Amino acid sequence: MTAQAEPFRRLHVERIITALTNRGLTVAELAERTGLTEATLVACLSQRRTLDAGGVAAIARVLRFEHPALLTAVEQVPPPDFEVLEDEPEVRALTPADCVTRRRVAGDDADEAFLQVLPYTVHDGRCIPATPDPAAPDAEWPADACLAIHRNFVSERDWGARALADTIAHYLRLPEVLHVNLARSVLDFGRLPDLSWSASSTHLDRRAVPWAVARDAVRDPHLAGVLTYYDWIAARWREVLEERLDALDSADERDLAAGRVRGPILLGVHTYDRCDPQGNERPAACLIYRPEPAAGESTLPVDLYDPLFPRQLVDFTADRMLANRLALELERERVPTAHHEVYHLPAGSVEVRTQVWMFFQYLRRVLRRGDDPALRAVGEGYDELWNALLNVNGRDTAALGLRRWLRGTGTGNHDPGLRHAYQQIHRFLGENPDVVRSYQVSPFRPSSLALEIRKDMLVGEVDGRPSYTALRGDQVCRLGAILARGIWKYVLRDLGVKGQGQPRWWIVDEGDDAAPA
Repeated sequence: MTAQAEPFRRLHVERIITALTNRGLTVAELAERTGLTEATLVACLSQRRTLDAGGVAAIARVLRFEHPALLTAVEQVPPPDFEVLEDEPEVRALTPADCVTRRRVAGDDADEAFLQVLPYTVHDGRCIPATPDPAAPDAEWPADACLAIHRNFVSERDWGARALADTIAHYLRLPEVLHVNLARSVLDFGRLPDLSWSASSTHLDRRAVPWAVARDAVRDPHLAGVLTYYDWIAARWREVLEERLDALDSADERDLAAGRVRGPILLGVHTYDRCDPQGNERPAACLIYRPEPAAGESTLPVDLYDPLFPRQLVDFTADRMLANRLALELERERVPTAHHEVYHLPAGSVEVRTQVWMFFQYLRRVLRRGDDPALRAVGEGYDELWNALLNVNGRDTAALGLRRWLRGTGTGNHDPGLRHAYQQIHRFLGENPDVVRSYQVSPFRPSSLALEIRKDMLVGEVDGRPSYTALRGDQVCRLGAILARGIWKYVLRDLGVKGQGQPRWWIVDEGDDAAPA
């Protein structure tokens, strides 16, 4: 067995044991799965003919520690098939379905334990829309904007991110992986939907439409239509989140009691250059889960999100246990890993937006399940109010105006009952601080973690010259297996302890309708 095969074999053994945890298998069935003889398995299981929890622990000890040589008999997980990397963008007319790919990884044999795990990429797309404005199919890109899009395509792209996300999904047998297909030099879904109005925009204050494109928007109003593509991507992203909320709503009580129910784990895979602009070499990997404002006063910019979003939740967007588990697994395999080494999350990043959206969905469910009839009425109705709170993209001007009016900083002709309902929610959070504290550490809370991998770890050279299209498949597989193993341990070991005794406010009573997004 080669050194490269070791992570795959180890992961495969762990997956077998995981699959046996909640259902008994005969020795013959286990022998067929592992390739070991029945005599060996019987000896391992101390004459147990069906695996129970003790049997699973026994086989785990034997396979992992007492007889490492048995690993050679375990079927090696084959590597995934990688897409060919193209260094030229693809220009074509796009439909909403073309903007995002929800690629199915595993079929009906997807591992149930990881249904809530979703790797995704937002900066490794290569599609350039044929027209800047889908509402005007005959509109053309201005010459300067077109030149800038093509010139910046290579430097803006997260080379190798898509392959790594696919590999993680492959080794965990995840049901799907999500990719944004638009080139980042056209549109950045990881930012707030607006035009960047300065050439000096930094990582933290740039907007979805880069300056190279937005600067011509005054002369050509069709360029503002690029944000329609953003809306198409956002609708697909919301669809993904709603499906994961539905999975929580339909959870079985036995799963709840056993701590097997958990919130979505959203892993954004990114890549960055080997050196920063000052020429300093960056770590091989970096985990980012702390928003930029949290580094200072733990607040968010005015009007970006509603102030009802608790300050405590600004501190991090992912479970720190998950981030530390992944860092530990990477460091064990000699992959230098940092936390927030390069930057923090922008306040308008997809990770932060997702946290805000998820919290208000959770809050509405809490009110629906409460004992106070007035609060239940707020949770079950007032769609206009909840739509305003859930407007995390800022694309709905009516919702933004309502939020300002609710806080007394704007004008408008709105139903006074909305302000009363808003005040009731504010009072409820103030009188029940445990609601936020419990959610903060609950396994039901979603984790949105950004993972940065250095580009030279995933792409290599051709004839001694750097080439972004020369994917280092062996290295991608190695990193994918390490990260998959880290997620496996977090989901099936770490969360098992964390989930005990947690409140179940997140779960909606059977028959309740899902909250509108």
